[in-house]
Amino acid sequence: MCRVVDFLSEKRLSKYGDPNEPQTVEEYFFNVELCESLYPLLSQFEVALRNKVDSVFSKYMGENWIFEFVRQDEKLTEEKNITDRNELIDSLTFAFWSRLFMAERKEQIWNHYPKVLTDIFSKRREFISREKVSFEIDQIRRCRNRFSHNGSLLICPKKQMPCHKIHNLLLRMMRELGADPLLEHIKPMDRFDDVFKRGLNLGFITCKI
Repeated sequence: MCRVVDFLSEKRLSKYGDPNEPQTVEEYFFNVELCESLYPLLSQFEVALRNKVDSVFSKYMGENWIFEFVRQDEKLTEEKNITDRNELIDSLTFAFWSRLFMAERKEQIWNHYPKVLTDIFSKRREFISREKVSFEIDQIRRCRNRFSHNGSLLICPKKQMPCHKIHNLLLRMMRELGADPLLEHIKPMDRFDDVFKRGLNLGFITCKI
């Protein structure tokens, strides 16, 4: 008779414990539920960020900025052949948007257009710097990669924020983008806090609070 482990593999399950123990499978599927609870906020942050960046960049650089930047990005190949602006924006990965905030773009964007950062995060109450924003978005990107590749949100890798801090960061950055109307629609489906607390009670979550 086939077992769950035959489909998931012992290597994947071993992250959670002994692959032959029922609790290990239970913990694995709890991680699936935890990922599912983070999805609404994570996915809509990506949408809000790229549209706000596009709106502000278009204001300073013109609407064709996106084609120029895609041509300059060596990591993109198929995207270079897309001629429809909206289709191109939809096709770009979160990695593309996160790279815009990195030091390699400092002279081209952030030093040349000093008001761009505060225009994007127009509701940020504290001092804002490209370095801090780049770090925060990269943390979200790393979490998203674990999420997208069926990785574990229960275990926090070195130099990465635990998932509950990512959740808080997403909420804050959504507000700083001015995306409160979007948050109002997300709140009814955002079960993350309840699922996370249950994981703590079950002893599945090992991240420090």
